[in-house]
Amino acid sequence: MWKDRGELVAATGLGVSIHVSTSLYMALTWDQLVAVMAHELAHQQANHVLIDIGVSSAIWIVDKATWFITPWMILSPVDGLINSAFERNLEIAADLMAIEYLENAGYTKNDYLALLAWIKESVTGGGGCRVLCDHPHIDDRIKAVKEGWNVLHVETSRRDVDFDI
Repeated sequence: MWKDRGELVAATGLGVSIHVSTSLYMALTWDQLVAVMAHELAHQQANHVLIDIGVSSAIWIVDKATWFITPWMILSPVDGLINSAFERNLEIAADLMAIEYLENAGYTKNDYLALLAWIKESVTGGGGCRVLCDHPHIDDRIKAVKEGWNVLHVETSRRDVDFDI
């Protein structure tokens, strides 16, 4: 934990530690804190930090390489969209893994949903973003947890596509 300026933050890094701001710690019930820790642990266990660094680096390299073709496009908005979309998928993956960890520890999916409801009411004011942010809209996270799958993935099959030849 660290002293903060009212920031409600939990994060994990490259090591094995999980960081929780004092304000977040004080604002949560015990069950909500356990749910936050399960979410951050899921990020660690799935190596999301390393994966995110790899994807961000690859996007940066491609962006720099395309400078030779289109020098005015360096650090294009498309890079931000791609990275944000990727990070949102990692967040929902961590949500779904956290449910498994909580259930193994004797908690329920409803305990995690209570945390998400608290986030919706207290942190985001019912909002969130769907484009340029690293966390999915809170409604998408709640839907994913309730349904048990990543609602951000759009699945299609070949029979759904109509080809005119």
